[in-house]
Amino acid sequence: MFNFHKIMANLRFLFRKRLSISPASIDTAIRDYPFTISRESANNYRDVVSVESGKFEDGAIHPLYLTKISWHIVENLNEFLFSPIKPSLLKMLVHMSNHFEYYKPLEYDKKYVVKSHLCLIEPHRKGTKLTLRFDYLLDDDLVAVEHTSGLLFGVKCQGKGRVFGKLPRHERVDEGDLWYENIPIERQLPYVYAKKAEIDAPIHTDPSFAKSIGLPDIILQGTCTFAMSVSLIMKAFNIEEREVKQLSVNFTGMLTTPNTIKVNIVFRSENKIVFSVNDDKGSTLIKGGSIIFASRSL
Repeated sequence: MFNFHKIMANLRFLFRKRLSISPASIDTAIRDYPFTISRESANNYRDVVSVESGKFEDGAIHPLYLTKISWHIVENLNEFLFSPIKPSLLKMLVHMSNHFEYYKPLEYDKKYVVKSHLCLIEPHRKGTKLTLRFDYLLDDDLVAVEHTSGLLFGVKCQGKGRVFGKLPRHERVDEGDLWYENIPIERQLPYVYAKKAEIDAPIHTDPSFAKSIGLPDIILQGTCTFAMSVSLIMKAFNIEEREVKQLSVNFTGMLTTPNTIKVNIVFRSENKIVFSVNDDKGSTLIKGGSIIFASRSL
């Protein structure tokens, strides 16, 4: 059957292959970003990624709240770069992974600052992989570190790539089917999440744009799938926000709505849970998801 949108998407991909980026871009400085966490903002975020219904009283801040801070920088990256990257390149960026390390609990109404830098640019079979590091500081004390990776789809890396600093390492574990639970995903969730978490892009809330690049429809933000899965596991195993030491995830698929996601625990120890997430057709959305928390008996 003739598929106009798919043909146009393939033509755009051929054009994108002409785009390129130099590993020298890793030396580009990024401006600091000050921010505070208000109770309204934190409660809005917790409301949309929670597996419970209803309003929430002020409490501990969800550890993945920080995704909305790093997203603001990534979404407006050229406003933070002292030497901007071509906007045509940044339009090709697709989220690949997240890794967080937490050193102190997040607090309301404190004056935080984010210090960011590009720490990896390397060739990838589908384009160029970028990794950014975000250091979250409070009064010069390190509160959390985030590494987020994305793919510049169809953009050629000029050379072998460069790495700045140490990157997180993922330890392999023996996986099995230990536990699962389903989460229903409503059609409107991408719009609600975009408003409450302030994480949005045309592929999430503009059906015409999503179809123009070959997608069947808008897709749910990967950070939403990540956060809801983490919320479900934390609730099921009584893990408090302040106990979380690390969170990581690899995004391997896209989720259209409405749908049902299946959160599978594949490894469990006294201080670590590894999980994957599938959609209602069995396609993998998240692989190698990990929660590391303060040691205790599960």
